[in-house]
Amino acid sequence: MLARQLSEARAKANSKAGASCFELEPTVDSLQECLGLSEAKVRASLEKIGELEAALQTQQQLVAQLSQALDDKIHDHQVLIDRLASEQAHSKGLYQSLRTERHARQRGQTWKGVLDGQIKLLKSAEFKLSTTLKTVRNNASKAIDSLMRIEKQNVALRSNLSLALQRCVNEAQLAKKKIDQAQGKAKEQRRIAANLKRRWASRVQENALQRAKERLKKESSVHKLLHKGAYNEKTRSLIRLLVQAGCSRPYVDLVIHEVFKTAGISVHGHVSRCTVSRVVLEGYFAAQMQLGYEMQQAKSESTSWIHVVPVSYHSKTRDDLWC
Repeated sequence: MLARQLSEARAKANSKAGASCFELEPTVDSLQECLGLSEAKVRASLEKIGELEAALQTQQQLVAQLSQALDDKIHDHQVLIDRLASEQAHSKGLYQSLRTERHARQRGQTWKGVLDGQIKLLKSAEFKLSTTLKTVRNNASKAIDSLMRIEKQNVALRSNLSLALQRCVNEAQLAKKKIDQAQGKAKEQRRIAANLKRRWASRVQENALQRAKERLKKESSVHKLLHKGAYNEKTRSLIRLLVQAGCSRPYVDLVIHEVFKTAGISVHGHVSRCTVSRVVLEGYFAAQMQLGYEMQQAKSESTSWIHVVPVSYHSKTRDDLWC
């Protein structure tokens, strides 16, 4: 623009000098006078051209400075955009971690409402951050467009550009503060999740210990005389011990129940008089078989195995052994 104005000024000066010189009659004095006037106008024109060239150089330097400032601002905006993208990815990872922890704590119904509220808060914060990022991008685009129009149209729009850039910087600072707040809330949520996990683990351990104690207490407070419909070996040994101690067969069942009742243990099953006789007879046969085996191993035939039977079995008749 300044170059065009300079060329136009030169053309006007030349045309005016030529026109003024040729209006008069071409005499020597008039020619000399026209020549002096032309030289004066040319000098004035040259001075004006020098001033215009200096102004042009100043404007070019200003345009170069504005271009450099624009490049710096574009770089700063790109850095802010990358930082916001990384923070969004980080927020997304935090949200996934919170969801995993919430599914792992399905029985913690008391804290579920609190966690849901915090997750909704994080979602709203992420939505606000995305909205803020869009606003920052739009404002940056508007600022860049304004700067390009300033370069092409008018230097007077520099003030508007500086205001737009300042507004973008303020919005970027506000977005950074919001990101810091979101990070603080996410850190608090991780701390709450860790506390809930520790509480839930201790509660599960206490419940398991309590159930084990109750099961052990229940199992130790009940004694079963029969196992799968048959009297177990402990019951048979107890019956034979009571009979050898002199307990009457009809009272064996009563003695067993009273002894366990005194110890605070309930007994399942009953022992009849015939059962006692059968158990004693089985013990008698087992003792005879064991004695015969030992005699066979000793290879001693001089001793009669009939005379070494326990006294408690000899005192019973054949009918008593069966019933």
